[in-house]
Amino acid sequence: MSVPKYKYFIILILTLFMELLISPKTSFAVQCADIQQSYTYDCSDTCQPLTRTDEFACVDNNDGKGCVTTYAWVGCYLEGNSCIKEESNVTIPCGSGGGGGSTCSNSDWTAPQFIAIHWSTGTGGKMKATISFTSGGANTVSIGASSNWVSATAYCNPAFGALDGCIIFTGLGGNGTNVSSPLVVDGFTKGTVYYFSIAGLGPPGCYGAGEDKTRISSCVMTPTTMDFKSGDPAETLASEVVSKYVWGTSPTNVRVGFVQNPAGIVAFNPLSITNTYPYQTSVSPAVAQGSTVLKSNVYLNNVLDCASNYTSVTITQPTCSINLLPSTVVTRNEGGASVAYRASVTVDPPGTTINRVNFSTIAAVGTPVAANVSPTYDTTPDLNGYYTTTANIVSNINPPPNPYEVTIKASANIGGRVDVCNKTSTLKVNDVPVVTLDAPWWKVIDGDITTNENIVSKVESASKLIDNGDGGYPGVPVYGTSLTTQPGGISSLGWNANTQTFQPKSFDYSYFEGLIPEDVDFGDIGNLSNGNGTPIHYGYEWYKVEGTLDTPVLTYINFGNRKVILFVSGDLNIKNEIFVTDGVGFFGAFVGGNINVDGGITRAANPSLEGIYLTDGDFSTGEGASKLWVRGSIAALGGFNLRRNLADDATAAEIFEFAPDQVLLFPKVLMFKRTKWAEVAP
Repeated sequence: MSVPKYKYFIILILTLFMELLISPKTSFAVQCADIQQSYTYDCSDTCQPLTRTDEFACVDNNDGKGCVTTYAWVGCYLEGNSCIKEESNVTIPCGSGGGGGSTCSNSDWTAPQFIAIHWSTGTGGKMKATISFTSGGANTVSIGASSNWVSATAYCNPAFGALDGCIIFTGLGGNGTNVSSPLVVDGFTKGTVYYFSIAGLGPPGCYGAGEDKTRISSCVMTPTTMDFKSGDPAETLASEVVSKYVWGTSPTNVRVGFVQNPAGIVAFNPLSITNTYPYQTSVSPAVAQGSTVLKSNVYLNNVLDCASNYTSVTITQPTCSINLLPSTVVTRNEGGASVAYRASVTVDPPGTTINRVNFSTIAAVGTPVAANVSPTYDTTPDLNGYYTTTANIVSNINPPPNPYEVTIKASANIGGRVDVCNKTSTLKVNDVPVVTLDAPWWKVIDGDITTNENIVSKVESASKLIDNGDGGYPGVPVYGTSLTTQPGGISSLGWNANTQTFQPKSFDYSYFEGLIPEDVDFGDIGNLSNGNGTPIHYGYEWYKVEGTLDTPVLTYINFGNRKVILFVSGDLNIKNEIFVTDGVGFFGAFVGGNINVDGGITRAANPSLEGIYLTDGDFSTGEGASKLWVRGSIAALGGFNLRRNLADDATAAEIFEFAPDQVLLFPKVLMFKRTKWAEVAP
């Protein structure tokens, strides 16, 4: 906005007129007083915006320059819930003019001066200014304020057409005409630079202007609170300071700096911004946990103009735990079936975002990694909350050692922080010679087959994978990935289920060992085949071996009507046939390692092994050219290693027949216990 030419003409006439009225200032007969008035003001009693101008007497300051007059201003204003006291003193020579004003013959004349401009929150999203000033020797004080510097220097007087951007204006009864301190005006726009001018009229011929002020109307930080979890991404912090345009041009010499107290809790990017609207920075957590407050300092022409309100920041570090299944040791032969691993994560505080679970394999230094995981991470859990991967077993590993031990590790990535928590499980891989078989196959009679992986048997074309039992129905193969029986069929009914099966508990060696009653006396393992002298507890003979057990090298072990329970913490190597009297006798083997059946064990017309067999490792049938027939149930948590290969592939090399009597004779003390609640009569 340009200044009207007639304004300069009016000012020139006014200046000439005043100079004609004022005689040259030569000397003044000023009587300096000896006593001065003194006032005090206590803000604790009230917090009204009251002011008082304390006029001290004109006194000699003893510096050889004559007399001075001191004006003192005291006031209070409310900020939040606190009452703030503000004071200012102005000392000027007696009889002087002020600022850009004129001179006059009145020795008491001084021009009005700004003391302070305090900002507070106004109405309707605006800012409110409390303007404190001294009236000096002026009888009338006028103030103008505008975002347009030209309008402000003309005191926003409509007589000069100077209302552009004005909030406080003079003339024609404006809100800046003939005002007293403090002047409180609402309606300033946040983030805008305003220019303030002050002038006064005193005795005839006395006119003067005080020093102009430039202020920012707000220095506000948003948001007022920021909460991070350790590793969270950055968030934007804004300091609303200067509007994009000041009288139609970009602002200059405006700088915003961001600070924190205490330091080092967060990182700013950038730390300082100059003349770039909007004034924003990215805030990201720099430590695992802590609290700090942020604010922005705003500088105009390298002078601190305002410090913002505070933004409170809190950084918390989540914790977590992982459950990895299978948790027990799994054993595979090189090139054997893969192993599925599942990890569930519990976080605190609840609701914390889990970015993903990473999976990896770790081997001892100098040993080959006998398995690899795929995928190496999972970002989306299944419906049961599990993150999954598959450990694939490597083929043709060069020894030593044997077996190869691989650690499967699952670790949680939370908020960008890796390995916040982790869990491991052990996988062992046996180095075994590769045996080339023509086309051996195996089958089941009457029972189900259950695995979370593949079922593969190249069944002879005229046969089925599962034959009917005495009840006239076959079992069902339940598999997690694939079922292969070609060229033969599945069963007489073709039933099968492609699904994953999960148990809430791991029914392994440790589980059953923990169920052994405390009053059980174990028999001498040397009497396993004959039972001589072995005590009976709960109707069963109990035997337990720490480490590996080789069964006696006999033609067979016939338990007959005996009921025998055997616990072996290591491997169980079976070197003879084992059978019982059907419907009466029972044999159960619980093995912490592998169950290895000698390749020469076979019976032409009867089962070679009877009973229930559970192993944490593999169930291996042993390499041989004769058929192995097992009547009972086998649970191998590590998997099956079927190594029989007959000369005539028209017959199954391994037969697994379900034995209902063995299930019915399973000891109750080793069964899974569930609590049943029922209301009973009083």
